[in-house]
Amino acid sequence: PMEIRPLVMREDNFSDLKSRLPDKIFSLLSPAKTIYKIEKVSPSGKNILFESSEPIFRVFERGESRNSFENAFLGFLENRAEIKTGNSVNEKDVDILATGFRTPNVFGYGITFESDLDRIIMHYNNDCANRGYTCAIPFSEGRIQILSVHFHPETIPEMRRMFSKTVKEPCFSSLGLEKSLGEVFGFENFFFPPKLRINNTIVCGSAGGFVDASRAFGFYYAIATGHMAAMDILGKKHYEESVQSLIATLREEYERRERLNRLTNRGYEQIVERISEREHYTSISKHIV
Repeated sequence: PMEIRPLVMREDNFSDLKSRLPDKIFSLLSPAKTIYKIEKVSPSGKNILFESSEPIFRVFERGESRNSFENAFLGFLENRAEIKTGNSVNEKDVDILATGFRTPNVFGYGITFESDLDRIIMHYNNDCANRGYTCAIPFSEGRIQILSVHFHPETIPEMRRMFSKTVKEPCFSSLGLEKSLGEVFGFENFFFPPKLRINNTIVCGSAGGFVDASRAFGFYYAIATGHMAAMDILGKKHYEESVQSLIATLREEYERRERLNRLTNRGYEQIVERISEREHYTSISKHIV
């Protein structure tokens, strides 16, 4: 059993999947929330709210929810494929390997609360999330998740303590977080260049390092590379050729993460200040610090 949690996808990635996937597969990706607002908060509490007439993010439910994307895909696959869960597999015995990363290097801890929110909040403060961020994400009616994402393994033992400090920040404490619905802990792995095959097995998703290193978003890459792997198996296009369209972006995100890892709280303050001075803010979903 998996607790219900949100997965976030940038709008440009969502649009890419719409153009890439067959309609009957894309229709299974039904967002629980469409986000038109994003609030950025600096370590000192300076906040900037961006609003757009076009979607910025799509939020999906994951877990045991009736509306989760897993249940949608499992329902589609019923009578089309044999689904086995709960057992380890040998990578030599499968055609596609999509999970089972070796060394986690990004870690998340959060709590789901009973509350409402019309935007995503991104809070940057190394004292709350080392080299990372804390976000508030609405993902179903009456539920939000506040999640701290850390890019430094030394902070793992301190994540709960740091989180208890984080939720007292005004941008979160004002949300009415009286009722907790459960905590969540997760981890992910990113690396560059990605791994494409192990012998004859195609490696995609997080197993191959296909994760946005700057934000630890992996949902889009999991679906995109999974589809590319399927096209290879069907003999339509070689996997190594297909993923080239992703690798340039993957490199940019990896290099952005290396720069973000060097930021101090003063650096975050300066970035948010500079953004606030811009009259126009283009491609907002690509520039979440």
